Amino acid sequence: MSILDKLTPKVHAGYIVEDVEACLKSVQEKFGCALDVKSYIFAPTKSWSGGVDLGKLEMRIAMCPIGDKISMEFIQPLTPAGYHFLSLVASGDNLNHLAFTTDRFDECRAEVEAMGAVFVYEMVANDPVKGYRRNIYAKIPDIPGIVEILENATAYRPEEA
Repeated sequence: MSILDKLTPKVHAGYIVEDVEACLKSVQEKFGCALDVKSYIFAPTKSWSGGVDLGKLEMRIAMCPIGDKISMEFIQPLTPAGYHFLSLVASGDNLNHLAFTTDRFDECRAEVEAMGAVFVYEMVANDPVKGYRRNIYAKIPDIPGIVEILENATAYRPEEA
């Protein structure tokens, strides 16, 4: 079975941006979609970049659906540290990653690692609103760009908060 068989058909393109609100407004005005979307502050429970613990990070995020199966995600780093901040400093506003979701996160992570991937960012999030989920941003040899594998959220785990 291919890793592609373990991914769900819902994907998003992740953009690192200086101003989420300006991007959100542009998408709403120019594309006429995501009209009810509001940005929010996201603070992962744990996060790492290149295996180094990043401590407390905050980002402003807006997830803008474009139809049923694809979204544009705008991420504005609010903490001057970590992968997202460095990406913004190095490249300005940029298309940063293509994300796939899965219910089989551990299997997908192991397969991507076996491909020789470098994990440039990893996080665990656990909150009462969106529940528990994990992700990796992987640079896979001979595949351009960054691939995100995002675990579909499960129930909030108060014992791990």
